[in-house]
Amino acid sequence: VGGFEAIEGLFRIMSETGQKVFWVCTITKYTWQYLNKTSNIADRFAYTVPLSNLTEKEINSAILKRHGISGFSLEFQPTQRLKSNNKYKRTPENKRGEIAQSDFFDYLNQFTGSNLSLAFLFWQRATLKVTEKVITVGYNDSHDYSFLSKYPDFKIFTLHALLLHDGLTVTNHAALFNKKESYSLSHFLLLEDDGIVYNKKGTYMINPLLYRQVVNLLQAKNFIH
Repeated sequence: VGGFEAIEGLFRIMSETGQKVFWVCTITKYTWQYLNKTSNIADRFAYTVPLSNLTEKEINSAILKRHGISGFSLEFQPTQRLKSNNKYKRTPENKRGEIAQSDFFDYLNQFTGSNLSLAFLFWQRATLKVTEKVITVGYNDSHDYSFLSKYPDFKIFTLHALLLHDGLTVTNHAALFNKKESYSLSHFLLLEDDGIVYNKKGTYMINPLLYRQVVNLLQAKNFIH
């Protein structure tokens, strides 16, 4: 809210100092797409470098290398679904850990969409038990996010705005949608109750662990591409 004026101010500063300052700016993917369609901001930069997604192998390697510094051994807890799998049951005990590890990382990459920051957050939240020498990790594969597809339009519009702005205050939301602040607050509280957003010092943001699900929803609704 009010960001277009701020962007124009930034561009003026960049233009006036460009002979002496090498400017490097970063921006999230979906905000860039929006601003490029509304303000042609790509024309203001000599080079644009879109970052491609890391591969599953790169994500897994980064997590395990970071964990290696801890000095703890790892134990992967199989899910109930995996325990009932016939292939898993026929596997010798000393080999089941490899299957559980492979299953864990398959789910991690599917859930986080190969986003490194989300992958590390998911990894931290996956800790089930810590002993003197071993960290046990696992995940719950019974989560159901199908309720997102049934969200009414007013919630979808707010999620879209949160994605583009990377967070909104109650005042911002009220100004953006031309509503009273009491309406915006109650609206955010509903989303917070659903676990979709959280309050960070007065700014409501999308729950990082549901970021990929929100993106998938908005893509399905043709809000983003």
